[in-house]
Amino acid sequence: MTILISFIGPTGSGKSTAAAILSEQLGAPIEKVAQPLYHLQKHFYSVLGRSVEGQDGELLQFFGSKIERESPGWLAARYLEGLAGRCEEVIINDDCRLNAFRQLRGAGFRFVWVEAPASIRRERLRRDHVRADESHETEVGYSEMAYDFRIDNSGSLVQLRDQVRMVVRWLGIRERFN
Repeated sequence: MTILISFIGPTGSGKSTAAAILSEQLGAPIEKVAQPLYHLQKHFYSVLGRSVEGQDGELLQFFGSKIERESPGWLAARYLEGLAGRCEEVIINDDCRLNAFRQLRGAGFRFVWVEAPASIRRERLRRDHVRADESHETEVGYSEMAYDFRIDNSGSLVQLRDQVRMVVRWLGIRERFN
């Protein structure tokens, strides 16, 4: 049976970094619920004849909200359809928002909360093309999302790696790479 893990927490908390470390430690794939949003962002800038580095948080938030209003639950349903029949030992999602949380929980995902102080999160977002709006509707609802494990990502990358190793132990899985 595949173990399904999803990271939750505010933008800039380090969810994708923690997921990448877990992926590296387990040799497990990262499959993103929000992948369609990244495709839309790429296409949007392609139409404009521009190439951008990093995420356009404003655009991703717009796309996510618009999709949810037009077809509630579509992102999570599409994601779960793509996972059907997969046989990896572990599959990782690096960012779950409230609109997908209930569907992923119902599908058996376990959730890892990643937190970091607002000052650290803002510093990390400076690399994005356009920063996400921390007060946007896609950035709320975390209090409604129960998690199974918590990571405090206010320290160094070495400390984050150590905490991700604790997630591996919690899952009862042996690391593939050390």
